[in-house]
Amino acid sequence: YFGGNDDDDDAGGVATTTMPRQFDTIIDKGLTDAILCSEGWDGPLERMILEATETLVVGTGQYVLISYPLPRSTKEFLVEVGETAGLEWEFDVRLPLRPPNSANRHVVSSEIPEQTTTSTPRVSIALATRTR
Repeated sequence: YFGGNDDDDDAGGVATTTMPRQFDTIIDKGLTDAILCSEGWDGPLERMILEATETLVVGTGQYVLISYPLPRSTKEFLVEVGETAGLEWEFDVRLPLRPPNSANRHVVSSEIPEQTTTSTPRVSIALATRTR
């Protein structure tokens, strides 16, 4: 998505379309990891989380973070930013994920095997719901 409207043709004559401004789910698979690998990651990560939160539907919008296992200090940072942004984080989520207010629907990714309590997780799944 590159913003704009149907009248814009500054991309070599290709018209861009306007995307909806509110989303039910944002899936972050690797973006946060890439930001965490750089020096001074806290500012860019905070800005990204704050901007992403603005696009989530209030009350049910979810930010799904698929990452390498997160250290406690990073989880604490995300909770702190979440308090500012209106996100409530849940860490080390097990599959299958259940959408909010839905007891019977499941969201399962075939790329991520279900984690068991006896294995060391290769990935960490964190889920944040927009509360305000």
